Amino acid sequence: MPAVNAKMILSDGHFKVPDFPSTIDNARMQATMSAPSQNLTEASLDMSEFHAEIDGSPIEAQLKVDDFEAVNYDLMAKGKLDLGKLAALAEMEDTRLEGMADLDIMTKGNLPAIDAERYLALPPSGSL
Repeated sequence: MPAVNAKMILSDGHFKVPDFPSTIDNARMQATMSAPSQNLTEASLDMSEFHAEIDGSPIEAQLKVDDFEAVNYDLMAKGKLDLGKLAALAEMEDTRLEGMADLDIMTKGNLPAIDAERYLALPPSGSL
């Protein structure tokens, strides 16, 4: 894998996904990614801003990921999501989603803690 040092800026985005019943409007994102070598432990992603409006409801998020092997993450998400519409993107057998989710969450952790089911090591805060 070659060295990567990338920056992405999206402003005034508007798009429609074929399996999703709503349009996504006013999308904004600022993100940087760095992978100075083939060693995934040195890779990082910083999405300092994400904003989108789905049916007029804003969604905000920030995400930082370091060490792509351990996947150390720090996530903040805030907004309202229609679970029925989200279910159209990823159908789950024998599962029906409906209703509205009102998010205001922050969490950080890593993939080894999730794999080992050490959920107390993944301190969430906020409300869902």
